[in-house]
Amino acid sequence: MTLLYLLIAVSQNMSSYITPPEKQLGREPRGGEMAKLMMLIERAFEGMGAPGQFAQAAFTQIEASTHPADRLQGVLLLGESEGVDSALDHLATVRTASGQAPRETPEASLPSPRWALVRAPDDPDTGTPAPEDQEYVVDDEVILDAAAMETLYTRGLDELPDDARARLVDRYGWLGRLATTPESDTAAREALYDDLSWAIGFLLFVFVLLAVWGLAGLTMFIVAIVMMATRRLRWRFEAPAPGGSVFLETFAVFLLGFGLVQVLGVVASKLISDATVVVRLSMAAQWMLLLTLFWPVLRGVRLRDWRGAVGWTAPNGVFREILAGVAGYFAGVPILVMGMIVTVLLTFASAAIFGEPESPPSNPILEMLQSADFVTIILLITLATIWAPIAEETLFRGAVYRHLRGRAGVLVCTVATAFLFAFMHSYGPLMVGPLIALGVTFALIREWRGSIIGAMTAHCLHNATIMCLMLVAMRAMA
Repeated sequence: MTLLYLLIAVSQNMSSYITPPEKQLGREPRGGEMAKLMMLIERAFEGMGAPGQFAQAAFTQIEASTHPADRLQGVLLLGESEGVDSALDHLATVRTASGQAPRETPEASLPSPRWALVRAPDDPDTGTPAPEDQEYVVDDEVILDAAAMETLYTRGLDELPDDARARLVDRYGWLGRLATTPESDTAAREALYDDLSWAIGFLLFVFVLLAVWGLAGLTMFIVAIVMMATRRLRWRFEAPAPGGSVFLETFAVFLLGFGLVQVLGVVASKLISDATVVVRLSMAAQWMLLLTLFWPVLRGVRLRDWRGAVGWTAPNGVFREILAGVAGYFAGVPILVMGMIVTVLLTFASAAIFGEPESPPSNPILEMLQSADFVTIILLITLATIWAPIAEETLFRGAVYRHLRGRAGVLVCTVATAFLFAFMHSYGPLMVGPLIALGVTFALIREWRGSIIGAMTAHCLHNATIMCLMLVAMRAMA
């Protein structure tokens, strides 16, 4: 078990140690699409006489980045939402930031200004990383961006040169167009809000989805409680006899395979200059991890026995197991809501005790969807809705849960596998509440049905819902 926990710790932090830093010199700002959506939603609420805090939420999301080009978007956002003074104050804040250089880097070896530092790109001919004493360079693009913003907010739009205006529009998109459109030109500024109907539609979509989701969840939760209280709910999982470790070994083999995929991704990034190709190859390589789930078969377990042990069975038919998975997912919605509440409370408690974090949590999947092409988006969707339910349910609720149930009761095994499932996702201790709740729900479905088909269905349903929300949000931001 000590070895397993060590492997978990290594896999959690694998990306931060072996993923090469992004070569960010001269790159375009990111996150403007989310800022646009939040500004549109803010306008929609103002039109209903109920102004919200959506512009501030967008600013908080932008501030999660450490790249100066991203943070300069906050200057334009504040200029529109709070006024010139706030924009200039934030511009001054960005300009006094220390950049991304590590603290141990000698001050004398860093170029100036430090606030505009980014990681140096690899040599374009050889792919060799920059020497340590030249790892950080000044990004001239963000210096020119900041100068244009300073002119805009100190001397006014009329004094902004045409090339500076074009720079803000080209690099900052919708925010740049909004900032460089005179307030006196009401028609032009209103035209920039033509997508308001999409923002309102997105809000209505989310509201209806949450209403149906919550009502169905509460209903199924009550039904499940009543059936358990009246002993009408039959628990079909048969706990195995204690002994053996082959299914626990599967967990270790999967972790080792996952680490190998990460290493291969780093190697590919060194050999292939096209980052998009590297991302696609890394995603495709994850499908190979499904082979690690057959470790017991390699160790001598018959395939038929393996299927029965991990729950790849459907005595009453696959369709009935799928329906049970849908019902089980909705019955677990109140548990998921409780997990969300715990996360919110922990976040507030952490802020009260330790202060606000330097960088608020970001959503890497949404960021990837915003910048990815069609093929990459399809690969990401299939990983979330097909690979994850198959691989993670076979691993956690199939192999690990079965191994533990031979030695402990339902409660202990449910909680243990839920924690393993949550912390394997590397979201940090404050953000794992919803994942633990999902792990509990999936384990209870496994205990209820004996099969993992229902748990896979619930997992797929949840991930598909999240991906659907993200894609609709992307359309509203486009």
